Amino acid sequence: MHIVPGDLAHDGLGIDAARWGRLRDEVDTLVHAGAYVHHLSSYERLKAANVEGTRTLLRLAAEGTPKRFHHVSTLGIFGHAAAPRLLTEDAPVEQARHTFADGYGASKWVADLMVQEAIARGASARVYRLGRIWAESQRGAINPDDMFCRLLVSCAALGCYPQGTATRADLLPADVAARALVALALADDGPDSAAVHHLHHPRHTSAGAFLRVFDEWRGTRSEPVELGAWLRRLRQASEAGRDLPFLPYLEVFRQFEDGLGGGLGGGLGDAADLPSVTYRNERTLRSLERLGVTFPEVDARMIRDFWRHLEAIGEIV
Repeated sequence: MHIVPGDLAHDGLGIDAARWGRLRDEVDTLVHAGAYVHHLSSYERLKAANVEGTRTLLRLAAEGTPKRFHHVSTLGIFGHAAAPRLLTEDAPVEQARHTFADGYGASKWVADLMVQEAIARGASARVYRLGRIWAESQRGAINPDDMFCRLLVSCAALGCYPQGTATRADLLPADVAARALVALALADDGPDSAAVHHLHHPRHTSAGAFLRVFDEWRGTRSEPVELGAWLRRLRQASEAGRDLPFLPYLEVFRQFEDGLGGGLGGGLGDAADLPSVTYRNERTLRSLERLGVTFPEVDARMIRDFWRHLEAIGEIV
């Protein structure tokens, strides 16, 4: 195996012509899982890596040796809508709308459309739209900078959590998501193969479920409150000098209170969907079942492992 470092935000990935030529002629599969992920950045800041980087990789896929192109996208591409929606693998994405604050969702939407256009022109490609990728299923390991993780840590510190749809999430453990993605990518084309897959847990887990396990573990008592009350307590904690990890998202998350956004499920926590959005991925689940991959429940054991991991790395005391 040879590692060729590159940069999605640079022209031609920032690699020289000789290395580009070797990739063009020797590689037969591209898995594009790279992106600049930042939910507080504008489209203009993310365009170079997420849009132009995808364009460059599509060009590489079209040159030289025929290549299968696997594009990792996000359910956040569906953006905002004023009416209830059912979103499946076949839901149209062309008319999606994103707010100014949703630069990540907008940049991934453009990239997703580019790959679908390539498919329409005959490219051999597949799209995998991820929901919320969560803690590893066996030991609870997680990136503490994850938005939902920051929310839960802040809830534990405040002794309360928002009730309602705004803090429900379709949590798919990272190791399970990786296994599902690899199985789908390696699957042979068949009569029921599809170009688009949605990788998200079919059931939601609420912040309340996490805090109930936390309270049982720590002997504490967390109070369910309305979202507006929780946001006020978070703001008051900040004014009192407490540096809680969810604070950078405070103003963005107020969209939920104002009715402009939705829950944390079905996306990457970028306030891109409404509470009335329903995600269904039965076709993807059927394909994975045939490939021997199933999604486990996010149960009490898995939640306890998550909290214990955060304690072990010093994120909670």
